[in-house]
Amino acid sequence: MDTQAQMKAAQAEEQGGAPGSRPGSAGGSGEAEELVPAEVDAELLKQMEEMVGARKGCLQGVLHVLPRLLGWAGCCMRGCASTC
Repeated sequence: MDTQAQMKAAQAEEQGGAPGSRPGSAGGSGEAEELVPAEVDAELLKQMEEMVGARKGCLQGVLHVLPRLLGWAGCCMRGCASTC
């Protein structure tokens, strides 16, 4: 099997817009593809945005407490904390 020859053939096929090119692609014609926004249910989008906001708040809280938690755990490992 000659993979180098296969790669060259695939590149030539993509550049020439041959029948084997990817569906929906410009096919090497130099034309830009138009992006069409997908239709989204407004209520579902609102729910998703609320979930992301709540998750972001939780993650920020964890990142705020994490250094102190790691310090406490390290102290427990060394036996210097009285609350372990």
